[in-house]
Amino acid sequence: MIFESVLEAEKTMVAMPARAIRTFVWDFADEGVHEVLGRLADSGVNGVHLALACHGGRYYCPHNPKRALVHAPDGALYFQPLLSCYDEIKPRVHPEFGSGAFVARLIESMREYDMIATAWVTLFNNQSLSLAFPECTMVNALGDRLEGTLCPAHPAVRGYAQALVEDLAHRVGVDMIELQDFAFPSHDQFIGARWVDVPVGQGLGYLLSLCFCEHCRRRAEELNLEVDDLAQRVERMLHRALAGDLSERRLNDEIADPYNSLARYAEARAGTITTLVDELNDATDGSHAGLQLVLAEEPDDAWRWGIELHTLRQRRLRATLQPGRGPAPRPTFVSRYAEVLQLGRDLAVDIPLGVPHTDDYSPAGAIQAALESGIDHFVFSHYGLVPLDMLDWIDALARR
Repeated sequence: MIFESVLEAEKTMVAMPARAIRTFVWDFADEGVHEVLGRLADSGVNGVHLALACHGGRYYCPHNPKRALVHAPDGALYFQPLLSCYDEIKPRVHPEFGSGAFVARLIESMREYDMIATAWVTLFNNQSLSLAFPECTMVNALGDRLEGTLCPAHPAVRGYAQALVEDLAHRVGVDMIELQDFAFPSHDQFIGARWVDVPVGQGLGYLLSLCFCEHCRRRAEELNLEVDDLAQRVERMLHRALAGDLSERRLNDEIADPYNSLARYAEARAGTITTLVDELNDATDGSHAGLQLVLAEEPDDAWRWGIELHTLRQRRLRATLQPGRGPAPRPTFVSRYAEVLQLGRDLAVDIPLGVPHTDDYSPAGAIQAALESGIDHFVFSHYGLVPLDMLDWIDALARR
């Protein structure tokens, strides 16, 4: 039934836009809906990824006519949810845009410009909901609750995610729903200052991020895994590594051992995310909206967060590759995902237009790397956070 519903959804989904751009609701509220959409259309944009459930923070807006800084609440929804659809976890609604009327008019206006409307949604990296529902946060082997994270194995968290997707697909009426942070979050996904005076490499970071809440334990026990023994072993490894008595290399060797109980725990985590994706996909049934997953981890490390790429490939879902602002052109990141997923024209690459994190990054290099891997769909980031002349990159691509 799962595969039948996916195939049926593929028959009715709109085509993925070739040149989309990430936006925030306040971009349109402050600058004017038709002014922004007209400017984007003139630059060759044919799709808008609108943040309707996103991170909070302080946003610097170089061409906003009303304010240079926007302080957004964390985890807020920028539309009016149907609260009766949400069970244990009730969403936090933005105080200014929570009525939903503005977003409804905005999406109608996108249709006038023949633009594909995509809801850009952050799921499990959510500071406000983790504080409001601490029992739903991830818990590592040391018993630390990872504030800012929601555990995707928790039934209430899964119910919240399903209700959110159903709300967007059936009542807000977007064409696509792009899911960011849809898998197990990392320990370092935290809004606020972090004080780290010991080296935390990939191996140690992974072990710190393993969730041993009752729901993760139960799923692993269904695979006949001795979870208590594993948790105690991980706890000992963490103490030794944090004290400097266990090297990063030794940690990675332990994690990579396919006969290790850690490998079987990773299987349980992958099952958690795979079934969740199926549930979220089912939540779109009866609408024309489809799912688009954001993949930001290195492709050979995606399993660490419960993302089993070969399984996702069978679902034939759409995806956005997000290599970030690392050294350009990072061809292996894009080409490896393209090779494994084989999604063809249902695969897009995120292109940051803002200040690079390294001296050798440029949008041109990132675009060229994608084109060389056979990908010609792009999502540019972010309209309201970069100077307007950066839209020239999109215009130049449209004229190729």
